Amino acid sequence: MTNNFSSILFRFIISLSIATIITLISHLGILKLLKLPLFEHLILRAYLINYLEALLIFIFLFIGRNKFKTSMGFIFMGNSFVKFILFFIFFYPSYIQDNQIEKFEFITFFVPYAVCLIVETYFLSKISNNN
Repeated sequence: MTNNFSSILFRFIISLSIATIITLISHLGILKLLKLPLFEHLILRAYLINYLEALLIFIFLFIGRNKFKTSMGFIFMGNSFVKFILFFIFFYPSYIQDNQIEKFEFITFFVPYAVCLIVETYFLSKISNNN
């Protein structure tokens, strides 16, 4: 059973890393095709912060999977609150400088957020089902 859980942790880290890298490369490729600046709107920060946040919360829940067995869903949902706080600390001040959040600013934050959330949710469901 422990080996199975270690395998899930390893697969999560690899899957999250690959998904994030592929999405970032695709995102930059689309920006290049559209002849838009590649590294505006804090794109690298958006990918890094979303990646690290997903990694840390998954590892926390993975380690505490037995202790938090009945409250993993609530902790995961609380994680969304943490993500909003991180957004307002690291992105909002820069995005709102012109008194509005542009479409590309929103996309720059939301794409890595969504990709990391999907991978995180998939693997957390595997832990819950195996637990």
